[in-house]
Amino acid sequence: MRVTAHFSLSLNNFAKFDEQYTITVPGRVLILNSYTAPELLVNSSLATSASDIYSLGVLWYHLANLPMTSPPFDPKNALIQVDELVLPERAKAALKKMIAQYPTDRYQNVNDILGDLKQLREEANAS
Repeated sequence: MRVTAHFSLSLNNFAKFDEQYTITVPGRVLILNSYTAPELLVNSSLATSASDIYSLGVLWYHLANLPMTSPPFDPKNALIQVDELVLPERAKAALKKMIAQYPTDRYQNVNDILGDLKQLREEANAS
């Protein structure tokens, strides 16, 4: 995520910044904490862009939870924790999709997330 010159948020593809450099390395866990997608704890060779999207979702949870009004992110209670955040329902739905337990239930690429976030922004500007 980065702030553009016009002070709007822009998402970078966490799996691939460019054709030469890949962040997700199949067969290797780069970090091991609450940001790590569940499938990587079982088998690090399962790393995909969906794994990075999970990490981005955990980051979004922490940002939405500032100041810490809810407990720290807990993968076992993640969906309940998201419901307790003060966010529009569509934003909660997008966040839940990002932190889904199974990679196939998550967004598969950053462009899909951007599409939903742009719709959220348009809805917010219309109201």
